[in-house]
Amino acid sequence: MKVLVKCYTYNHERFIEQALQGFVMQKTDFPFLVLVIDDCSTDGNVEIIRKYEEKDPEIIKGIYLTENHYSKGKSTTVYTEPYEKEAEYIALCEGDDFWTDPLKLQKQHDQLEAHPECTICFGRVRKIKADGSRMMSTVPKFFRFRSSEVKLEDLMRIKFGKGHSTFQTSSFFFRSSMARKKEELKSTLLCNLPYGDLGVMLTCLIHGNGRMVQDEMSCYRVLSGGYMSHARSNPEFGISELNRMLRSMQDFREYFGDRFGREISRQEQRCKRKIDKILVSSRRKNNER
Repeated sequence: MKVLVKCYTYNHERFIEQALQGFVMQKTDFPFLVLVIDDCSTDGNVEIIRKYEEKDPEIIKGIYLTENHYSKGKSTTVYTEPYEKEAEYIALCEGDDFWTDPLKLQKQHDQLEAHPECTICFGRVRKIKADGSRMMSTVPKFFRFRSSEVKLEDLMRIKFGKGHSTFQTSSFFFRSSMARKKEELKSTLLCNLPYGDLGVMLTCLIHGNGRMVQDEMSCYRVLSGGYMSHARSNPEFGISELNRMLRSMQDFREYFGDRFGREISRQEQRCKRKIDKILVSSRRKNNER
């Protein structure tokens, strides 16, 4: 197996078939396996995954968890690690997102094969609404990351310094060795980081450069009931995650020293402003009741 695709999904009955279709339509000159990890869904998600697994058993492999690991803060590494060890590359796509380019895996594979100094390859992702209608913007926006090379400094400057979106999970394609490197960083740099996809980007760009395919190859479904939806609709959860990010910025200072001091300070200021905004909004809503 050359490439392992990891798809995490929970209650994505409305969306998972589109994700699965994006996987099985891939045209590659190498073998790949899609590991679909269902986090104890309570809708019809599992039945759809099983249907595709029975139809394309050489491509789709379902892992059906019997308890919700996300809500309990439990890792799923024990289920995915055996497959990661057999793969040279890993690609990611969550169950409510999907790939639109049948050559996505091939294009990104070829980039990393041609550039051994690089650890990860990104692409542009079209933002869509929960109902599937297209939005005008992409991640990243078209005027950002026009170069084919991406460095850690670029990520820190745009993500932390300016507070802009950088790359979306459905575009990630990285060397499998980075999964082990990420685990090693969980006790230091990534100790408090609330976002797993950001941890992947940081790990990869610390250990090498990135490559950027300018093609639009996947779709990201905005506010479809996942992590970001929960953070926006639940003030207590949102504040908790922002406080985690503030603690994470202290971890960054200890890890990087003075290297990204300005970017870290700006991220801290941004988090504090967001916390204040949530508190003000919550007090206003309570007064209106």
